[in-house]
Order: sequence, then structure tokens, then C-alpha cells
Amino acid sequence: MFSMSRRLMLGGATGAASLASIGSLRAQQANPIRIGLIQTLSGSVGDLGRLHLLGAQVAVKQINDDGGINGRPIELVVRDARFNAADAISALHEFAGMGINLVHGEIFSPVVFATLPLLPQLKIVNISPSINTADPTHDKYTRYFFRCAASGHMQYGGQGLLMAKVAPKAVRWSGVVSDYLGAKQIYDTLTIALKKHHKRLHGQDIVLIDPVLTKPGSTDFRNAAAQAVSLNLDAVHIGLPGGEAVSFCQQAKPFGLFQNLKAVSDTTLSVTAGPSLRTATPPNFWSACLWHIEGYKQVKLAQRFHADVLAETKLADVNPFTAQAHTAIMSFAGAIRAAGGTDTEKVIAALETITFDSVFGALSYRPEDHQLRVNPGFLHVEPVEREPFYRNAEFVSLPWQDLIEPPTPGKAFVEE
Repeated sequence: MFSMSRRLMLGGATGAASLASIGSLRAQQANPIRIGLIQTLSGSVGDLGRLHLLGAQVAVKQINDDGGINGRPIELVVRDARFNAADAISALHEFAGMGINLVHGEIFSPVVFATLPLLPQLKIVNISPSINTADPTHDKYTRYFFRCAASGHMQYGGQGLLMAKVAPKAVRWSGVVSDYLGAKQIYDTLTIALKKHHKRLHGQDIVLIDPVLTKPGSTDFRNAAAQAVSLNLDAVHIGLPGGEAVSFCQQAKPFGLFQNLKAVSDTTLSVTAGPSLRTATPPNFWSACLWHIEGYKQVKLAQRFHADVLAETKLADVNPFTAQAHTAIMSFAGAIRAAGGTDTEKVIAALETITFDSVFGALSYRPEDHQLRVNPGFLHVEPVEREPFYRNAEFVSLPWQDLIEPPTPGKAFVEE
């Protein structure tokens, strides 16, 4: 995705001098407010954690440059979860021992689930910037946890609605989906919404064919592509992890899979779709993308954030994970200001009631279950004949009010 500069990597590894602790002289003269950050920064999925780390660091630097919070700077204390529940649990205990009770949390479900029971015991407020599985705001709800992202029902149900809108003549649908629980749940959420909204909007039932399942970690997708071609589809959902989605599209192109499709849905590539696929970018390609500058040019903080991140990464686009991590820090900052400090109970009460500034504009959490009220977003990417062989054609966001599921804290949520 990108290579973080040595300055950022050192800051991320030590939690010391970095973007996160460089601020105005006035802010540096006061005792810092320490916020813990737990992310998977190493290993095969470390890129995702580093995208989040960057967003948090940019937020902290901006707050400190503006004088901190009530004259106090924020200090980010970083720990690598290594995609391991035991490491995340150890980090939480370490933070509690250090007196750090505000934590910018991990994104991966198994790690998050393992830490949830500890939050009330340790009196730690955990804001996760990206987890979208239903559990933390439903059956595994605890008042010490906040989801700083769209839920899966909002994001992928929203994508089903969008596909029904942009492809009214796509009647035969199926998918190529990785054979693991998370990918299949996303496919179910998207297609349940697709069926409902296509019928509502166009008065017609879609034909939904069982998806082609692939083994996680696969590199050869030719058989999957051939199977998908044989289904004579109007549209397809690609439910594969990032690198696998790229390989599938590259290998499926010679089979002619995408030639006549009216829609191609993807939930993992986001702003990396065009740069990764280039000439293999399918026509009518839509990817889940919670934040993009094209949708938020009118927001001053979004402009500042966009410029600061691109100055660091030197990439064409800002990854939405970076924006979501930035938003988690901004929500902490708003709550600390409103609470007049970092007391756990006061911060929770503030997070449940305040509206805070973010790269999305003004946002708030739903007090019943701590779900962020944020519009799901989607990026339409098109192939072109000249360099760079793709273009981001449009960014679309849908109103959260139309997509958010009912609050059921303490009870499981079931898609219907």
C-alpha cells in the first residue's frame, strides 16, 4: 500500500517522538494527555495497522499544532498487537498500569472480541476505527466500547442498495467469495439488501445464484473465473481480500467475464483498486470506500487532513482507514474537551452526547449502542486507455439515517 517514512515508523514503534508528539510550543509546555493505540503493525496485515497509525498520528499532530486540548498536548503511546489477542490484552493491562484509560483500538474482530470483557474491569474506553462486524454494538455490547465506523449492515447493506440503483437491468447476480465466515457474511448482507431494494425500486425480483467459493490464500483463480462465466451473469460481487481480488480480476479478464456485466461490486480494494488493477479494472466497478476527499471538499478539516497525509505518503489518494483512525482521535479530543479531562465515566458520557468535528464534517455516536452516525461511501472506478489506465469516476455516499440498523445492545442482530 505505502511505505511509511523512517520518522513515522520510529514513532509508531516507540510511541515517542513522531508526528504524534510534534506540536506547538505552547502545547508542549504542559503535561501531555496520553492516548494508547493498539494496532497490528507487523506481519502480513501490518499495512492495515500502519494506515490507521498514520491517521492517528496526523490527528494528534494537528491538535497539538493548534495548541492541544486546553493547552495540553496529546501523546500517542503505541503498541503492536501483532494480530494476536494475547498481545492486545497485554497492551491493555500495560496501559492501565500506566494510567492510560483512553485507547484507540484494534481493527480485527478476533482481537477486539478478546479485549471487550477487560474494558469494564480496567475502566478503559476503547474506540475502534474500523471494525464493522455487528457484535460489539449488539450482543457483545459494553458501554466502554465505541465503533468509529459504519457497521457492516450500514456499509454493505448500503452497497446492496447502491447496486440496485446503478444497475436496474442487472437481474442475474452471483459472487466470487473467499470461503471464510467474514467474507460470506458480507456477501449475505449485501445480497439481502440488493434483493429487497431491487424489488422495491424496480418491481422485479433478481435471480441470486450461489457464489463461487475460493480457498483463502488462493493465487490461481482461473477455475473460479471460468465458473463465473458459465453462470451467464448480469452482475457479480467480488468478495475476496485485497491481493486476491486483484489477482482474480487480472486472471478473469482473458475469460471475458466483465465484458457485458452491468455492475461489479467489491468490498476490499477501495482507493487501491485503480492503482492495483490498472488495465484489469472492470467496467462498472464499485468498491466500498467510507471516505474520499471528493465527497468532503467542503469540509476544512478534510482539506487539511488530505494535504497532510499526501505530504507523508506521496500517494494519489488517502486510504479511508487513515481517515477513520483520524476520526477516532478527533472524537476522543471532543469528548475530553467536553468532559474537562480524561475521567472514564465523564468521557463516556461526553461521547454519548457531543457532536465533534471530523474529516466527514460534524459527527456523533448513537448513545444507545455507541454506533457512529456516518454516511457509508462508495468509489466508482473506470478503466481508461491512457496512463494511469484508470480513473476514479465518482464518489457516492448514502445517508446513514436510511441504513443504520435498530439498536439492540446486549442482543444479537440478525439480517432480514
